[in-house]
Amino acid sequence: MVSLLRRILVVYHIADVIPGNASVQHTSSSTRSYRDFVPLIQPVSPSTTGALLSICRQAPGLTLASHREDLVGEALDTLQKKYDIKRDEIHIQTKFTPVGGQDLNKPIPYNVSDAVKDQIAASLRVSLHNLRTSYIDSYLLHSPLRTMKGTLEAWRALMAAQDAGTVRKIGVSNVYDTRVLAALGELRKVQVVQNRWYEGNLWDPDVWKYCKDHGIEYQCVPLPCPLVPAINDSRRSFWTLSGSTSLLTHPAVVTIAGRLDVTPAQVIYKLAQLHSIVPLTGTTNELHMQQDLAAERIAFMEDVDGEVRNITKFIWGR
Repeated sequence: MVSLLRRILVVYHIADVIPGNASVQHTSSSTRSYRDFVPLIQPVSPSTTGALLSICRQAPGLTLASHREDLVGEALDTLQKKYDIKRDEIHIQTKFTPVGGQDLNKPIPYNVSDAVKDQIAASLRVSLHNLRTSYIDSYLLHSPLRTMKGTLEAWRALMAAQDAGTVRKIGVSNVYDTRVLAALGELRKVQVVQNRWYEGNLWDPDVWKYCKDHGIEYQCVPLPCPLVPAINDSRRSFWTLSGSTSLLTHPAVVTIAGRLDVTPAQVIYKLAQLHSIVPLTGTTNELHMQQDLAAERIAFMEDVDGEVRNITKFIWGR
């Protein structure tokens, strides 16, 4: 179970975790633009999983604009008080989003005229306050900045936060140029990359291989709104599913799913893991959550070797 929970990050969108969010007051000090973070809560014990699922199923679906970091903080507080879940049993990942990625019509957790390092310091302080924690397990740049100089300045700010102990792991999202990763790595090792891994970008082969070769955790990101009606099943559209319908319906995927009595989505999650990819799931459906977490227990036996090779060739062309 511990291995399973390390390998699949469970995305709990904020409105899914705490019900009644409409009654919460919005203030500039506690409300974040939704573009500033994608909160991830990773349970690391079976009891934590059950508690999170219990909270998750209390709330209805969400809209993109309802992502609220302060409500994740409420959820964490509930876990500790109601379920006796300790902070070190939860893995929290959040992001800093540069000004260019922000919705300027919404509150921004920093002064946009400040230097990048000060923007990150201010944003991190707000995250720590909202999440009611003294540290973040994994803190990412939402994307590289517009210039390499700015990106390196931002990376140094993440390094400073890591040195101060308020951040455990540091990384970057939406990075599709390995030269950026190499430049960051000259200052300090990149520990996490979170990208879209789907057929629309040809499965991000260069960055994926770079991460695999350099021991960097490669996460494939979910999308908070459905792209394809056929798979609008409350999974809150994992890019690899919603953006890759030909993979989801590939005959080899369907064959494996039928032979092992699992879903095509589970087959894809397992295949991602076999390729050193950490798949993210954003479902609000408890059954789908359980299925997604169970994917690691799937064993591809010799009778599906041919299908696995066909899928690998479909993805990587070899």
